[in-house]
Amino acid sequence: EDYLAGANLVFTNKRRREINSVVNSYYADQTDDKFQVDFVPIPNIEDKYSQTTIVYEGLPLLSIVNHRNAQDEVVIIKNQTYKVVELDTANRRFKIDDDDNWYEADDINTTFIQAYSMTIHKTQGDTIEGGVNIHETMSIIEDKRLHYTGVSRAKDISFVKYFV
Repeated sequence: EDYLAGANLVFTNKRRREINSVVNSYYADQTDDKFQVDFVPIPNIEDKYSQTTIVYEGLPLLSIVNHRNAQDEVVIIKNQTYKVVELDTANRRFKIDDDDNWYEADDINTTFIQAYSMTIHKTQGDTIEGGVNIHETMSIIEDKRLHYTGVSRAKDISFVKYFV
């Protein structure tokens, strides 16, 4: 439950997926209006981002690619965070904040990934309001630049927590 309060910053994608899975299940269990997007790994293809995701209103997403609309305008910017604000469970699609476009279930893991937890590398340049939970502390502390990047994401250093 420590994962539920604040942003979770990690060193590895393996740990990011573990935290995302726990938190996604926790919040998805609190609503009936949702749909699941299963991730089926492709043999011999490494995929460090994808995972099974339960989509519901409020789900935080991180874009992993730029996405253009029919007019060739960039509407989704890589490495930006968004929230699901509307669901159409019958057609397995969703809308995100500040965008009137519908996104399909297939856009999970191709355009977006869960954003309950992110690698420190992905958060470079971000400022995080509220709590920052730094996981895999021993790996992060060994690299002073990475440690600085993780800690300096917090607007207020007193809200940084470390998890081994």
